[in-house]
Amino acid sequence: PTVSFTYSPNQLTANKDVQFTDTSSYEGSGTPSYYWTFGCSGGVECNADSSSQKDPGIKYLKEKASPGYTVTHTVTDGDGFSC
Repeated sequence: PTVSFTYSPNQLTANKDVQFTDTSSYEGSGTPSYYWTFGCSGGVECNADSSSQKDPGIKYLKEKASPGYTVTHTVTDGDGFSC
């Protein structure tokens, strides 16, 4: 798979929802699985620190100085290949 995603809004504001949208491509068979980490401590800096949803939403409770939060997104295709 080739992993990519978008998020909205582009400017992080504390206590506002952020929506992540998977835009990945893959050629494997079967249904892919998804895993996200949001670069925060769940319950302290955000309402969840990870998700297995395709297009998760999160609320960051605190703004963070540059470089901000590091989000990772892993897609595993039906053949077991992940990126």
